[in-house]
Amino acid sequence: MDQETVENERNEKPEEHRKPEPESEKTNILKTVISLAVYIGVYYVLFRGHLSYILLLVIVIFFHELGHFIAMKKFGYRDVQMFFVPFMVAYVSGEPHRVSQYQKAVTLLAGPLPGIVLGIICGWLYVQTSHPFYFQSALLLLLLNVFNLLPVSPLDGGQLLETIFFESNRAIQAVFIILSSALLAYFAVRTHQYLFLILVPLLLFRLRSINSTARIRRVLDEKQIDYHKSYEELSNDDYWTIRKEMINGFGIVHGGLAFSLADSAFAFACNNRNNISVALDVTITFTKAVNIGDVLTAEAKENHNGRSIGVYLISITNQNNKQVAIFKGTCFRTGKKLV
Repeated sequence: MDQETVENERNEKPEEHRKPEPESEKTNILKTVISLAVYIGVYYVLFRGHLSYILLLVIVIFFHELGHFIAMKKFGYRDVQMFFVPFMVAYVSGEPHRVSQYQKAVTLLAGPLPGIVLGIICGWLYVQTSHPFYFQSALLLLLLNVFNLLPVSPLDGGQLLETIFFESNRAIQAVFIILSSALLAYFAVRTHQYLFLILVPLLLFRLRSINSTARIRRVLDEKQIDYHKSYEELSNDDYWTIRKEMINGFGIVHGGLAFSLADSAFAFACNNRNNISVALDVTITFTKAVNIGDVLTAEAKENHNGRSIGVYLISITNQNNKQVAIFKGTCFRTGKKLV
């Protein structure tokens, strides 16, 4: 059987065996606009009468993330998207495709360095004009971007260190992430900035993700599947093989994904009163299997709101409105303001 016949057979496969079409650029832009609107709305509710400060903060954050966005686009990252997350600033995501270490480093520096330069310019303009707008702009630009260069993951400076020194050695990278988690936790407790505690479980989840990715890559290497190809270059067979390796041994989606979704909903729900709250205890019960292609939705309900304790129930449902998991989370109210 020649190569042309094989390709024809692949193209004639039933629709259910074809890989999904990637989301369009318009869809990604719409997601960015919606997340930005929610971001501004949340802060406007918390800081009524301070819209000008909110917009300035958004502009500074947008300028920082725009640097990452432009660099990713230039270096051929796939599916580049920008999201604004209340209380967690914003982030740009994308899948690198044959990107060198140098290009990754430039991408990481493309956010903070232009912001620092612009901050210095605003500082100079303030000295010349004494206009408070330039002072506020310089302060925000320098604080945000210099802070992001600290050598602690997941900040840009920490990711830069990982890229240059640790990425080739998974064991050293794991140690660095664990140390970063410990430093963030210490900083949060020491300075009473408990919001930073949210980053600790995210870092540990990233560590688990790195280990899972390494395992999947070993399996794909054994099957001689080139996972460095772009999405467009992947054949339907290769796509479904890779996707199959990303589910658990029973052919269903790993329960950790539903747990992560519920845990995120719990974090947003218990902190929505502008009172920093941290988890004391969480449990989850899986009521139905999650299959490939399911669309999951998390809905959080406040079961108890005490002075120091809050209890929340999070229901996870699929696209058919069938419950797949129920999550119960208990939080402790620190009494500290979130913002």
